[in-house]
Amino acid sequence: MAAGGLAGLCQIVITTPMELLKIQMQDAGRVAAQAKAVGKTMPKVSATSIAMELIRTKGITGLYKGTGATMLRDVSFSIVYFPLFATLNALGPRRDDGSNEAVFCKTLKHEGVTAFFKGGLCRMIVIAPLFGIAQMVYFLGVAEAILGIKTGNK
Repeated sequence: MAAGGLAGLCQIVITTPMELLKIQMQDAGRVAAQAKAVGKTMPKVSATSIAMELIRTKGITGLYKGTGATMLRDVSFSIVYFPLFATLNALGPRRDDGSNEAVFCKTLKHEGVTAFFKGGLCRMIVIAPLFGIAQMVYFLGVAEAILGIKTGNK
């Protein structure tokens, strides 16, 4: 559990800025959509431009706003996930016939590079509607309506 927690703690170095940039990009999209609705145009923004602006105005620590919330999510998840994975993995079957070659190398050798993309189309078919629904919920303000939060775009 401690190793899992430490793994989660280490990953927030990367996940916190990525989560922050993702949220900033979503907000920029919302602002651009509102501006477009009233006939205004907004300049395109990118994750890089947002990151550079945060670093310029708030320093490198500006990329780590929300670390506490990200830490709470990632560390608690890792405390449960890694020990559970190790326990379930130890319960699995073992072979002593030399067939325990690394999964990546074995697949590459026997099936080729295309094997790593099997199921990709199915995944895209699932992901596209999933993100469509998420974006629809976001732009329609469903969560705000459920929580009773008033927004300026209604």
